[in-house]
Amino acid sequence: MNWPLAATFLASLAAAAAGLTLPLSWTIAAITAVTAAAITFVRPKAGLGLLIFSMLLSPELGLGHAGSRPIAIRGDDILLVMIFLAWMAHTTLKKDMTFLRTTPAHRPIFLYMALFAVSTGIGILRGDILPLKGFFYVAKYSQYFFVFFLAVNLTDSRQDVQRALRYAAITALLVTLYAYQYHYRTGDRTTAPFDDALYGIRDASEPGTLGGYYIVVFGTIMGLATELPTGALLAAVGLLLFMFPAFLLTLSRASYAGMGVCVFSVFCLARRRKFAIACAACLACGLALCNPAIRQDTAARIDVTFHGDKTRQLHNVNLLGYDVQLEDSAAQRVWAWDRILNRKFPQHPLLGHGATGIGFEDTQYGSILGEFGLLGLLIFGWLTASVAGMGLHALHAAQQPLERGLAIGLVSVLAGLLTHAFTANTFIIIKIMEPFWLLAALVAAISRINSTPDGALT
Repeated sequence: MNWPLAATFLASLAAAAAGLTLPLSWTIAAITAVTAAAITFVRPKAGLGLLIFSMLLSPELGLGHAGSRPIAIRGDDILLVMIFLAWMAHTTLKKDMTFLRTTPAHRPIFLYMALFAVSTGIGILRGDILPLKGFFYVAKYSQYFFVFFLAVNLTDSRQDVQRALRYAAITALLVTLYAYQYHYRTGDRTTAPFDDALYGIRDASEPGTLGGYYIVVFGTIMGLATELPTGALLAAVGLLLFMFPAFLLTLSRASYAGMGVCVFSVFCLARRRKFAIACAACLACGLALCNPAIRQDTAARIDVTFHGDKTRQLHNVNLLGYDVQLEDSAAQRVWAWDRILNRKFPQHPLLGHGATGIGFEDTQYGSILGEFGLLGLLIFGWLTASVAGMGLHALHAAQQPLERGLAIGLVSVLAGLLTHAFTANTFIIIKIMEPFWLLAALVAAISRINSTPDGALT
């Protein structure tokens, strides 16, 4: 059977149906997704490339409301589902690719996803969670794991890894260009493309999301820079110098802390060029802070935490037994922990309240404890330990500089994101997690590459 012709025919039918029945924005999204699915069916690795670009560069589409909260689907969500289904169809019908390559992270991932469904299902039965809302948030929490599965199975050689890194680098440059033009056009903190601020809701934008994304990008670049040739080192330093001011202009304190831990982790793991790493970090900070506006905004953002300003009043909070004064945003994080530990967690300590069952609390660890209980926190710890172990194993078993650099990047990025997660829901933010799980998948895939000259996976 001529599969390319059949796929093209089905894509044409779906596009025609969408054009007749859906609004224009949905029609464009449907045609794009179906086209991507057809491309993936014929050339699965091309589908992964499309997905890499869409991670940060896809718009949101309104789907309605679940209770008082709007439901929005990103173009990336639709694209991921279609590409994943097309890949499954390709492996089933053509049988020229491995359907599922396992990694140390697979078991905790599957258990974690099962817990999402079980805990949220119980919450729906109790009447605490709206079924539609629970369904969409469980799907959201699980989505980025499918990026991991897809990338692990579609990465067969070092050439595939290098291609994915090139696509990711181009995406990062486009994101940074957008961040600069947005900041200098509006005067606001930098944010990612197609964030809420793009639609005029500036208070709803999430600069911390862009900051978390930059932890993934910078950690990967610095990890590679410690191992690759001198020319690649100079290119990496150039990228860091170009992007670092955009990172600072997020004014995200969680991102600053996470980036510091990430850089320190690279310094500890690197076998060589530690002096170069330290110099590059100091140079990036020095050049960025030479700009008076960036220096003033960054210093003011840090200072406001403990001193407040005319728009942010100070609150007395008890932090680890000590009374301290914190401004609104920082105090809210402390109060979130108090609400979770003293009110939410004791009600359902083992399985939690389910996805969205405790409302919105801006701390990853507290949210896991409240939504999925002690069991959820244990599985999350197992999952992150598995990813760290996967990176360290790849680092010790690496045969080429690219492999060592990626492994250093993965472990350092994980350390930075775990720090970021103390005051943000880092591990459920799609724009951070999809790039992170792509990086994890590349390390998992490349660690399986044997020593044959063509670099094929066994």
